[in-house]
Amino acid sequence: MVRTWGMTAETASEGNEALEKLSQFNPDVILTDINMPGLDGFGFLQRMREMGDMPPTIVLTAYGNVETAVRTVQDLGAYWYLEKPIQANSLEVLLRRQAKSGIFGWVSYTLSKAERYRDGAWAPYDFDRTHLFNLVMGLPLRRNWDIGVRMQYQSGLPATTTAGYNTARADGYVRFDVRVDKRAVYRSWLLDFYVDITNVALLPEEVTPGNTIRYVLPTVGFRGRF
Repeated sequence: MVRTWGMTAETASEGNEALEKLSQFNPDVILTDINMPGLDGFGFLQRMREMGDMPPTIVLTAYGNVETAVRTVQDLGAYWYLEKPIQANSLEVLLRRQAKSGIFGWVSYTLSKAERYRDGAWAPYDFDRTHLFNLVMGLPLRRNWDIGVRMQYQSGLPATTTAGYNTARADGYVRFDVRVDKRAVYRSWLLDFYVDITNVALLPEEVTPGNTIRYVLPTVGFRGRF
């Protein structure tokens, strides 16, 4: 799977084989399971930690096994964990965070059309946005901090004028958002903290034809799992 993302992958069936391969090259990131024949994931992590200069390691855990995840991150030095079944996009983001460039991100574009039947004819729905574009870029920092920036473009909403119901559109708008994340482990807890600042550049948004507003929306979030 990771090869389809343009990455070079080396595989090993268990921990001892993986240690032998590590003596031959230096990977950007390691992906390991816990349950393996021979040397299991716990032993593999412990051996790498004893060797020093441990590469960033992502551990796969069974669904809901938070105790295992805490042990691998807090006690054995893993970078982070993923629960099975694995979501491919989550795995790709974690792997790209550890790329040598350090920069990760994604791009998305949505083309949509929403209409409603009114007065014998079809017209654009009030909340129809034809074009939606997102560009997200992030940079991992030390001690499990991440900082990210999102640029978003949305086409304008339908607007009713003297020409008829929803026959015009408000102007589209561009918005820049900033997000700072911190992941931490405390005892048996896995903690996620984040600060989101929406529209950090205070760019105007047209809410109705001819009526624009400038705003900034900060949000603080926290999630804990045990």
